[in-house]
Amino acid sequence: MPLGALLDLGVEVAALRTGFDRLAVGGFKLRIAPDRQSGIVGTRVEVVVTADTASPARDLQAVRDLIGRRVEAFGLRVFERLAAAEAKVHGIPIEAVHFHEVGLSTP
Repeated sequence: MPLGALLDLGVEVAALRTGFDRLAVGGFKLRIAPDRQSGIVGTRVEVVVTADTASPARDLQAVRDLIGRRVEAFGLRVFERLAAAEAKVHGIPIEAVHFHEVGLSTP
């Protein structure tokens, strides 16, 4: 959902793809299409696995390390805000948040 929301806010698809390319993790493609769910219109971005790759579990520190090495500071701020929201909703410390959606998933 955050990727679709970024596109709906005006981020260019090419910039999104460039950001993913900079991660250099490979084995996936982005499927981007307009969508409507329960009367709400937006953009759906799906990460589709194209290689037989195991999905690693990544906690906040692992995402910080990955982003810190390969992507601009903006991406890290997005994950930190997401972690803060998840921590608040689940009533846990921010360091205990696990991003299950960050690993590659199968279609």
